[in-house]
Amino acid sequence: ATSSILNICQVFVYGVHRTWDIGTIKNLFSKFGEVTKVTNTGKGYGFVAFKTAAQARLVSPLSVMTLLVA
Repeated sequence: ATSSILNICQVFVYGVHRTWDIGTIKNLFSKFGEVTKVTNTGKGYGFVAFKTAAQARLVSPLSVMTLLVA
């Protein structure tokens, strides 16, 4: 197993409202690929895991900001 940053499938997401449920977050990020796990910490941030690292790399700060503001 390699620990290369290119193989990371999880993305840190800032600006997640504490009342958003897992389904809401999953729906927002599913446009980038198959979401396998969502965590909302309730502290304004969360994590979204994708099936592949390639899908996770499609998420950019600008695209996340657009999703969270829309």
